[in-house]
Amino acid sequence: MSQYLTKSDLKVAMTCATKLYYKKKSYPTNAEGNEYMQLLAEGGYMVGKLAQLHYPEGILIGNENGTNYAIEETRKLLERENVTLFEAAICIGQKLVRIDILKKEGNVFDLIEVKSKTWDSNNVKTQKKVYESVIHDICYQVMVLEEAYPAAIIKPHLLVPDKAKNTTIDSLNSLFSLNIKQGKIPSSKSYEVNFIGDLSDIQNDDILTLYEIQEDLSPVKEPMAEMIDIFIEHIKEEPVKIPVQISTKCKKCEFKVDENGGPNGFKECWGALAEATESVLDLNNLGNFDKKGEISALIANNQVALQNVPVSLVENKYANRAYHQITKSTEWLNSQVGEAIENAEFPLHFIDFETSRMALPYHKGMRPYENIAFQWSCHTIENPGAEPVHNEWINTQDSFPNFKFAESLMDCIGKEGTVLIWSPHENTILKDILWQMDKYNYENRELRNWFAKIVNTKDVNNGRLLDMHLLARDFYYHPYMKGKTSIKVPLPAVLKSTRSEKISSLLANFGDELNLFSINGNGEIENPYRFLPQLKFSDGKINVNDGTGAMRAYQEMLYGVSKNNVELKAEWTKALLRYCKLDTLAMIIIWEHWNDILASNLVEN
Repeated sequence: MSQYLTKSDLKVAMTCATKLYYKKKSYPTNAEGNEYMQLLAEGGYMVGKLAQLHYPEGILIGNENGTNYAIEETRKLLERENVTLFEAAICIGQKLVRIDILKKEGNVFDLIEVKSKTWDSNNVKTQKKVYESVIHDICYQVMVLEEAYPAAIIKPHLLVPDKAKNTTIDSLNSLFSLNIKQGKIPSSKSYEVNFIGDLSDIQNDDILTLYEIQEDLSPVKEPMAEMIDIFIEHIKEEPVKIPVQISTKCKKCEFKVDENGGPNGFKECWGALAEATESVLDLNNLGNFDKKGEISALIANNQVALQNVPVSLVENKYANRAYHQITKSTEWLNSQVGEAIENAEFPLHFIDFETSRMALPYHKGMRPYENIAFQWSCHTIENPGAEPVHNEWINTQDSFPNFKFAESLMDCIGKEGTVLIWSPHENTILKDILWQMDKYNYENRELRNWFAKIVNTKDVNNGRLLDMHLLARDFYYHPYMKGKTSIKVPLPAVLKSTRSEKISSLLANFGDELNLFSINGNGEIENPYRFLPQLKFSDGKINVNDGTGAMRAYQEMLYGVSKNNVELKAEWTKALLRYCKLDTLAMIIIWEHWNDILASNLVEN
């Protein structure tokens, strides 16, 4: 039985031709169950619905009756002189595309691809990045449409939310309700978006930009046509693998999934090499070290262990993290961490923010993907040896929270002491809120002066902010981290090494009815993020144990089906507070562990 080559097939195959086989054979991927990918998908469907509302005459070509029915229904409707279709199904041979919006007026076809990607009509770099990521997708649709209607004039467009524009609608995001339907295959889902607002408001609002890209397609058409022919040849009957040399690109393979002993595309490609415990794919800054293909050449020669990488290739580059991975088998701390700790001024404030940035803005006047800061946590150590004191703030109302967020944080950490963060995110959010004060004409002189003393810019480094992530990246290494430095990685690494009673006590006395201290069979402290409870929501459960889970929880709490359920809202609030509190506690645990190493003189210069 022959199979169609769809847009999604082409997208996967262009990253690696072998993956086309895995996709057609329905191998599991890490996108299934990936909270972040699902969040992006949901945002994309909402933007898609918003785009459709600007074409009220449009007719949706559903898929309930199967692909062949959708193809035939599209063909019949396109016999009309003028018609607008959503999800039009165009098929030529084994080539099949579903077009987001297809508007036909006589012999002119406007092909409109809707994307939820970040676009800024005032920023050429942003536009170019979005354009490059979708050009092959749109080109394939144009090629199939041209083949199906050779006499037609086809005008391809990209329709995207524009960060240069502001919505005139309050709670725009909440006007779209998302129903997720389980498909016949356990891992498959379909999304149905319902609009519950006033259509005239949407049509008068203008946060989408329509961009014509006709002239940009010509350079990619010919090479794409050759690839398409190859792909179709390999799915004519039963899918057949297209051999591709394994390389560093395999690190991002989405088919690298173990699911109850089921098929694993990565392991099929790598064979016994996939079992390497210290794999070259774990090398920090892998892409940069492989710019000339040295690492991929090792892989091609079946040399996939970290120890196969020449030390000369990685030494004295990118903070030496890759060098430490190859040469060190034990934990390492540089004396510069000691200098940073010694120079830190009490009180020490360990802070963490939870934020959200959606394609469809939450509040009137906001632009697409403008940051909402809805929660902070702060553990403060007043003086050396003092127990940390925890403070927190969270927004639970459907109102723009950023200024209350900043004012409450200012009241908490004041003007004294070092403020510790993990990554530049917190500084970026504070800069955004300062910018928003001007945008929304918000007056608070004390807050503005406070921002001036704490926010770091290209021209000003105020010194109050100390990024622990930079210290971890440049001056700390643990074999368990495998070169990674996101806080969710060094924390369990530290807990594997520490025997500190103080750290154990911090976890055991976390509070809020939770004991996050547990010892495994190896005598090591378990990762406390594992013990944060799951919460049910409209389509399953959310693990509020990372930033994506927090965004989903906030979305559900304020704009989901449970937004008016007082008890559920209280549960969401509790889960968010617990998670953010653990993030700042994790920073203290790492800080204390570094102090223990320094006290033991187990440092290097």
